[in-house]
Amino acid sequence: MEQSRSNISVGARVAALSALLLASLILIVAIFGVFDGGDGSPADEGTTTSVADVPKNYEVRSGDTLSAIAEKTGVPMSTIEELNPDIDPQALIEGQKLKLR
Repeated sequence: MEQSRSNISVGARVAALSALLLASLILIVAIFGVFDGGDGSPADEGTTTSVADVPKNYEVRSGDTLSAIAEKTGVPMSTIEELNPDIDPQALIEGQKLKLR
């Protein structure tokens, strides 16, 4: 009987320690912003893409969306739309070339 109490106590301690570790991990993620907020903005907003890093053009691939292209290239959607007034953001065509700068 004494041994079963000890096992329950050890199990409860392991569960409590696991919950504490999980809560600590969630707090660290929240503080350091490891994940983005789901709004499409980068997790590290202090990072900027220099113009030299951005190619002049982008060729649309199957399944691409304007927001995905903006995220991949670091060029805001509004800039891509301004540089490509003839595109329909809702109907990108595979192989279509977009100006990025």
